[in-house]
Amino acid sequence: MNTCFEFAANYIGPISSAVAIGFFLFRRKTLDLPAKVLFCLTILSFLTDCITSVLAGYKMNNLMVMHVYTVLELFFYCLFYSLLFKSISSKYYLLVLSLVLLSAELVDVFYISKLSRINSIASYCEALAFMVVSLLFFYSMIKNLPQKNILNYPLFWFNSGILIYFSGNLFLYLFISFVNPQDSRFLGDLWNINSFLYFSYNLFLIAGAWKSRK
Repeated sequence: MNTCFEFAANYIGPISSAVAIGFFLFRRKTLDLPAKVLFCLTILSFLTDCITSVLAGYKMNNLMVMHVYTVLELFFYCLFYSLLFKSISSKYYLLVLSLVLLSAELVDVFYISKLSRINSIASYCEALAFMVVSLLFFYSMIKNLPQKNILNYPLFWFNSGILIYFSGNLFLYLFISFVNPQDSRFLGDLWNINSFLYFSYNLFLIAGAWKSRK
């Protein structure tokens, strides 16, 4: 049963990403700019999964790919929310946030984690930051409801997926910080949980893409 769980965890992320890409392509004519940003990020995530899987299959270190992806992911999410928050001050705070998170990533890569383990500190900061940003967007959305039925609003689904994904990962990265790097089995279990969180995130993207109608 554990083997089946691990097998599902290994493939559920890339497969759900591929399905999400398919839905984005199907709705490509009705996607607004924020949705297109998430579409590009989903493609990047799918390609990253493929590359890291190939490297892992050849017993090669794939952490550098993950570090690069983390920086690009940070850029895309900051761009996504800069399109949602209209005020100049909000855009300024997002710019400052992106610079702080980028600095944390670089410090983690070159001075703390390097390429020997997952960049848990930078990932923890990113998860915490975007969990808060997604909650702030929900607050803004509730104050100015764009539609009577919020379930028909694509950004509700996109933002919900981001909130759930980063909230779950926040606790995972906290656990990783206290785990022995040599305990590969426990780290593997945490990574499998991350895969199912990512699967749920992609389900929300699919729902948002499907609701992107004129």
